[in-house]
Amino acid sequence: MGGNGAESLTILLFNLPASEPDRRFLTAVAGACAAVGVRLVVANPKDRGDGLELVPTCFELPKRTVARGDESAAGVEEAVLAQCRYRGVDASAEEVPGWRRGAAALAAAQGVLLDELRPALCLFWNGYFPSQPTAIAAAKARGIPVAYVERAPLPGFVYLDRDGLMADSALRRRLVAEREVPASDRALEAYAAVRLAIVEQGQTWWAQSGEAAEDPWGDEVERVGRVLFAGQVDNDTQNYLFSPHFAGGLEAVSAFAGLAAERGVSGAVGKHHPMADVTVEALAEAFEPAGRWLDGLPLDGLLRRATHVAGVNSGVLFEAMLQGKPVLTMGRTLLSGVGCFYEWGPGEEGVMEGWLAGDELELRVRRFEHAVARCLEDGFYGIDGLGLNGAEAFVDRLVSWCDPARSAGTAGGGLPRYRRAFRRVQTPRRGARLKWWLNRAGRSARGWFETRSASAAAAGVGDGRERSVVP
Repeated sequence: MGGNGAESLTILLFNLPASEPDRRFLTAVAGACAAVGVRLVVANPKDRGDGLELVPTCFELPKRTVARGDESAAGVEEAVLAQCRYRGVDASAEEVPGWRRGAAALAAAQGVLLDELRPALCLFWNGYFPSQPTAIAAAKARGIPVAYVERAPLPGFVYLDRDGLMADSALRRRLVAEREVPASDRALEAYAAVRLAIVEQGQTWWAQSGEAAEDPWGDEVERVGRVLFAGQVDNDTQNYLFSPHFAGGLEAVSAFAGLAAERGVSGAVGKHHPMADVTVEALAEAFEPAGRWLDGLPLDGLLRRATHVAGVNSGVLFEAMLQGKPVLTMGRTLLSGVGCFYEWGPGEEGVMEGWLAGDELELRVRRFEHAVARCLEDGFYGIDGLGLNGAEAFVDRLVSWCDPARSAGTAGGGLPRYRRAFRRVQTPRRGARLKWWLNRAGRSARGWFETRSASAAAAGVGDGRERSVVP
């Protein structure tokens, strides 16, 4: 049953997502695994695998596993803290001892599972669920590589990372190191197609289409414009790393309202999340200094009308950037440090003023375009054919992490082998310049050896002209 033999690899996936698009993508991943002789096995709390191979769930402890585990085992305390965060309580809650015993027993069961399957890699959907810290610790203790997958901030994509999600990801650190490096022509063309699908054709994670019957900002627009604050769910698993500055959404809303009011904002609109943990009334009271907190309004109509958009780290902020809006963040995102968002934090003087004034907006939008384009080339995987990579590239990337010798020539991102080889030895600073030169060399080579179409020639693709993110 082992997964590290020469003939086959086993990848063990912990947890299945609940939403249909995410499960559809994983079903395609299972098919891509089967096509290359990789076994994908799922450990999931409920039998809803949609044809995927499921193992006896760790959550209903197998009879062969002891009912009590070691409460000092690695990952147990992290699991308890994750459960507290998920339930919205602190570590002194009366349920905590029971959660600790359950996490210890779960760790024992997960150890049995890993020893039996001996997977070549453990893949975690999200990685921050309360049931997962013990499995991550058990896998690492056995020398099994781990990876994380979640919905990307852009609708229609997932992203894959070896270090974690959002601001914890290796992808974010790479984007920060390469923030002034122009993306390839191919990636920018893909970005343009994705932007068209999301902005013009309405592709979104949560359909909230249409226009409000009345303009929520009214006839008089403030001197600062139409300010929109996007509410979100505190325990949104897509954005689990909510904010280092606030315990939850209510505190973030209150802080924003106070800061905005001090800067003359009085007619802002707060958009209530339909699955919010906090009541409309409580959020409306907190938001009152800056404006009105409203429920039931279509999101896409608000985004089109707004001139300034703010939030913690919701995916709505990425959709706003696609529309060229100035975006203020009050939490950690996949693009924190890239220089596209106005990133607020305690002691950050002038950030909100710069956001309201739209300082360097053109540069910020350009940085966003190039950063997302690089994600499309290496990191984001389309669920239904959007973008540059899909389930096959996703599996190829996983296989390259398990067994590089078995990986196809463009593992997980359409990157030629020579570029992936250079990436292994580069430092962040030198690597950014090296990648720029490799892009330049690649475009020059294509200019010599490929017959360019009339449209490509008109767009200047491959003609030797270089782009720069910084004007």
